[in-house]
Amino acid sequence: MQDDFWTRAQEGERDYWRSDFARTQEGNPERRRDLWNGYLDHLRRKRPFHSGDRVLDVGCGPAGIITAVETHCERYGVDPLMDFYRKEYSLPEGIHFSGQTGERLEFADGFFHAATCVNVLDHTRDPQAVCNELFRVLQPGGYLLVEVDTFKGLRYVHKAFKRWTRMVRGRIEKHPHTFRASRVIDMIERSGFEIIEHSLRPGRKRQMLLLVLRKRS
Repeated sequence: MQDDFWTRAQEGERDYWRSDFARTQEGNPERRRDLWNGYLDHLRRKRPFHSGDRVLDVGCGPAGIITAVETHCERYGVDPLMDFYRKEYSLPEGIHFSGQTGERLEFADGFFHAATCVNVLDHTRDPQAVCNELFRVLQPGGYLLVEVDTFKGLRYVHKAFKRWTRMVRGRIEKHPHTFRASRVIDMIERSGFEIIEHSLRPGRKRQMLLLVLRKRS
């Protein structure tokens, strides 16, 4: 992924988070809490969050899934647009926010007990590097929740071609990558994760892939 493509994608993200919809809906933690808890329940059924657990959310935005993690945990959220969010939003308290990228996390090996990466991989510069870093910073036996939109058949071809033409023409494209479900699973397995739960929710234009993963002890 060339840096200029990714930089334009980040510009598109900033434009989105300035919109009234983002400010009143996705940027409001209380409006998103039920959605986030629905995702987190997939993790909780495998490994409940314990007091003192360190939990990381990669690509957290101003009101991501980390806001619904139990407050007795040490909660961390990283996003390359964090400086922008600090200026535009009132960020929730009790969370360690920083402007790191998922490709280069500034945490020690095995630092976290659990992590989340929801609607993020297709926004990154190097999704394989993000998967590798998440594996590195999780402790052995740690769990990761991943969710990403995927496409199949002609819908995948159309989406990938549209994305490519927008990027080549210098137009903003918020999603630098278009994935088939098999590509995401391949990246996950290359990183070393064990797939504990795998679900694919069909939609009119896309399929939502949700994975619960574990770093083998």
